[in-house]
Formats: sequence, structure tokens, C-alpha cells
Amino acid sequence: MSSDTGEAVLITGAAQGLGQAIAARLGREGYRLALLDRQETRLHAVAQEMSAQGQGLVSVWPTDLLAAEQLKPLVERIEQECGPLVGLVNNAGICITQSFLSATIEDWQTVFGVNVLAPFVLMQAVGERMAMRGRGAIVNVASVAGRSARPDQPLYGASKAALLHLTKSAAAYFGPQGVRVNAICPGVLPTEMTERIWRQRQPEAVQRVLQAIPLKRLPALEEVAAVVAWLLSDEASYVNGQALNVCGGLEMD
Repeated sequence: MSSDTGEAVLITGAAQGLGQAIAARLGREGYRLALLDRQETRLHAVAQEMSAQGQGLVSVWPTDLLAAEQLKPLVERIEQECGPLVGLVNNAGICITQSFLSATIEDWQTVFGVNVLAPFVLMQAVGERMAMRGRGAIVNVASVAGRSARPDQPLYGASKAALLHLTKSAAAYFGPQGVRVNAICPGVLPTEMTERIWRQRQPEAVQRVLQAIPLKRLPALEEVAAVVAWLLSDEASYVNGQALNVCGGLEMD
């Protein structure tokens, strides 16, 4: 797909961190953006900053992703205002650091509601519309935590593993209809969520994680956003059902 014709992309979790970086990258490439987040004030601030910098046409949609029943009607309203969606980026996520035994049913419902159910419903709603038009691309932001054991983040890891499976299932279902579905698996990112997690850990544990990254550095968020932009673009037109690690070599499988 072309990125200079004002075609529309929906991004969740766009009020900060990686979501904001993805929005900025896609805005510079000329996409019309529908930004979703539950943080309304921050979401409007992101949109205003992008507009001031001439980074594309931006509309904001304050949304609680746990209200899954509202997502399909929301997609219809977004397409009415922004035009047909050619891209969907399921970026929003929540992580709870806890031991395996301390995780509760309520924690499960929250983590899986944001990390799995909301992306699933959005893939259904947006993917069906894309399939009717015979084109489109979806990128799910998973995590290396979905590829290996996380004894202190069991629900987060399980939710990202579920998202990876849904990515492959959606790719197999929508592929024959001209719609590609892929995922990225970031490692440690310089975001507020990571800082919050690290405050709960001992400094030596944080250093062990950093030392385990072969590139010996954290990424700039723009580096990760660039991979998302590529997966949405025509340059990745034969990439479908894949989960690309974007983690500096922290995970290699």
C-alpha cells in the first residue's frame, strides 16, 4: 500500500511510549491516523503535537479497551470519519509483575482483556472490512515474553503467547482475501511501563537483563516503530503470519 495518499490506520495505546512513536512515524509517512487510548488528555496532547509538526491528519478516540463490546461499533464510526482502514496496529498492552501463585482471576481478566480480547475483536472488525476490499495489513505488538517462560509475569507472557497464536490464525484466515497479519516481539523498551516494572526489581536483576542483550543497549522507540511501518508497507507485501523479534538479540527463536 502507498503511505502518501492519506490512507487510514488505527493505532491502539497511542498516548505514550511505543504507540506514540508508531503514530509519529506513520504520520510522517502520510497516513491518516485514528489514535485510541484510555488516557484522553495525553491522547489529545499527542494529536496536537503531531498536528503542530505537520505529521499527517490525526483524530483521537478515547477508548477503554476492556469495553470490548464497544469496539466493533467504534470501528464503524472511525471508518465513517477517517475513511477505509488500510492498517491496524494493536499496540496497547498491560503488564503486571507478580509471582505465579499471586496472580488472581481479576488480574487474568484485565491482562487478557487488554492484551488478547481487544486485539481479537479489532482484528475481527477491521479484518472483515479489509477483506471485503481485498487489501490491508495488521500488526500486533506482542513481546519476547510470549516466547519463553516468565515466572514473574505469567499472565503477561501467556497473553502475548495467545496474541502470537491469534496473529497466525488471522493471517491464515485473511491471507486469501488480500489481508496480511503479522506481529513484532519487542524486548526491553525505554517506556514508562518498563520503568515501572524495573522499580519493582532489584538493581542487579535489571543489570542482568541489560547484559543479556547482545547489542548491549536499549532501542530508540523509533527503531521499533520503523519495523511496524515496514510491515504495513508494500515492501512487506509477501510477509504474512510472522512474528519478528525486535529485541537486539535478547530472544533469537
